[in-house]
Amino acid sequence: MPEVQYSNVHLERDLQSLISSNPEIIGSLVCDDSECDIRSLKREVRLPSGGRLDLLLLASTGKLFLVEFKRDMGYRDAIAQLLDYASDIQNMTFNELMRILEIDVETPEQLYEFLFGDAEEDTIQSFVETLLNSLTSPYDIGMLLVSYSAGEDTKRIVNWLRKVGIDINIIEFDYFTEGEIEILAPRLIIDDSATEDSNKPKTLSESERIYFEFFRDVLSMFKEKKPGVTERRARPNRWLEIPLGHTGVHLEWKILGPKNSKRVRVALILDMKSQGSQQLKQALIQRKDTITSALKKRLREDEIHWDETSSTRSLNLIYTEREAGPLSNLTSNEAIKNWAVETMVAFYDVLKGEIDSLTQA
Repeated sequence: MPEVQYSNVHLERDLQSLISSNPEIIGSLVCDDSECDIRSLKREVRLPSGGRLDLLLLASTGKLFLVEFKRDMGYRDAIAQLLDYASDIQNMTFNELMRILEIDVETPEQLYEFLFGDAEEDTIQSFVETLLNSLTSPYDIGMLLVSYSAGEDTKRIVNWLRKVGIDINIIEFDYFTEGEIEILAPRLIIDDSATEDSNKPKTLSESERIYFEFFRDVLSMFKEKKPGVTERRARPNRWLEIPLGHTGVHLEWKILGPKNSKRVRVALILDMKSQGSQQLKQALIQRKDTITSALKKRLREDEIHWDETSSTRSLNLIYTEREAGPLSNLTSNEAIKNWAVETMVAFYDVLKGEIDSLTQA
């Protein structure tokens, strides 16, 4: 199909309407977590300074994303607008922001339930912490310039801002049309080298620091035992993914529970919105006894759980977990680190072969 200028066919508000109604189109490019959902909070947000933000998004992780649209070349003043809007929002309290958005909730916990439904206590706690960081820290609020095509000067400025720790990105759209068929292909414009030596100030909370150090250690140990499996790096989140080489399925370490009584889980995660996940789920369940037996041979002391009925998007289909004690002791708990690594190796060895075989059949 021929590629054409989006602006030859559509107005800026057409792109804005499309993304507002389908935020996952760009949300999937900027969410760090595969379990992340993203919702539109409001279009044309009137801010106290008099500015008008094109679109405000919220991820289920708690991170806010400010979105500015440009139909043609991405203008440099759009970057200034985004920075201005971010400063405006971070001068507001949570309740002031809810009033502007006309959302009738009083707490972040109620907002999560309103937008995303029920969740485990630790998921909601993490959401609240991240959301409040988005409302206070200039390094924890996301900004997106969405354009058909961004100029080189715009990209240069964005890359420089990323080097100093500002979370700003450009999303470009390739546009193809023929007859009544239209295809929009979004691309995240990011210079990885811009963030490698980031001078971003260390603003991690105590919980984030512990998560980061724990996953840094277990990931390093896992890479020694299974070289070449992943190039992932540790993040200050309460989860870390290990890929299996197939879309919509991965392994995951996850830290659950209240601060004084954490659990570490190793799980096979299926993205139930991914094509083929339902078929893979049923195929794995048909081999439940064989898979459970193979895992038990490697993990004799641990119960292997199957969650076959949950309706969540990210299904923990197969998992095992252990008590890890208080969060404050997690990084010094060598026994739980060793268990997490050995268990992940066992899950990878058993489930990688099973899934490779099932997907090739």
